[in-house]
Amino acid sequence: MSSFDALFPADDWVESEMTAYLNGNVAVPARLLYDQADPWAVTLVLDCGASGEREWVFGRDLLCSGMLAAVGDGDVRIGPEDDRVWIVLSSPSGFADLAFSRAALEKALEKTEDLVPPGREPEFFDWDREWDLLTGEAA
Repeated sequence: MSSFDALFPADDWVESEMTAYLNGNVAVPARLLYDQADPWAVTLVLDCGASGEREWVFGRDLLCSGMLAAVGDGDVRIGPEDDRVWIVLSSPSGFADLAFSRAALEKALEKTEDLVPPGREPEFFDWDREWDLLTGEAA
């Protein structure tokens, strides 16, 4: 068992591999990570080749809502278009328009919901640990 597996048991998180299409046509390997320790968030990891990986963390509910209608403000905007879902990411250093397969995102969201059903997030959140992090106490 690797140290990563010991720290993050497979029963506590899920990873979904998929492909994003930059500007709708340039394939970019992507992963969607979900950890029940942070049950309201998903992490999108983009493999940017020689410049490394880029991570964006945003709300699982934002992604769910964006599957149905255009949502978001600022850094992350999400919206459906036929069999695709667009995720637009922006930062001071640039932006990316990414198209994802609706089916791939639906499958990834199903995995997260199997781990933590919507509405039950507070049951999985470690409030004491978060308080310790916020107050600077040892976690």
